[in-house]
Amino acid sequence: MVLMINSSNGQEESSLNTPCRALSLLLTQKHLIVSLEDGLIQWYRTEMPQINFKSDAPTQDNHITITEDIDQEYKFEAAQLAANLDAAAEIPPEPIAFMHYSRSYKKIVMGTTQGLIGVLGVEAEAINEDEENEDDQNGKERETKVIDTPFVELGRYHTKKINAIRELGETT
Repeated sequence: MVLMINSSNGQEESSLNTPCRALSLLLTQKHLIVSLEDGLIQWYRTEMPQINFKSDAPTQDNHITITEDIDQEYKFEAAQLAANLDAAAEIPPEPIAFMHYSRSYKKIVMGTTQGLIGVLGVEAEAINEDEENEDDQNGKERETKVIDTPFVELGRYHTKKINAIRELGETT
């Protein structure tokens, strides 16, 4: 479950029910991307508030609404890919612990608590008013798109305890 809390008064504004525990969140113009404990990454649709910057009176209802509609899903299975094992082997899941878009918003840089870091080539979508109006007029429910873009493993990073730090020699 993801809770949305009002920063000014500390009250809960809304909640988003997820199938399991959420580990990482990433907000874009169109989606709230949620990484779940079971290795699933879901793109929840957001609705931005209508803000009038010319008005002098601030309104209290200017907050982002997260809907229960899932636009896209991605099943992260890097533990089996990295270990070069078949799908039948029992390995504990290695879910995404952090996510961050690149500067160009064309790739998501992801990492796990076990030290795997990599890139998923999924571009952030901008809000398109025309597309939104067409979908509302059609009245049909959208299907969840399953992303099949391969995860590109960049390598591993240090996750163990650091014992000491010392200056490198002149030969390095």
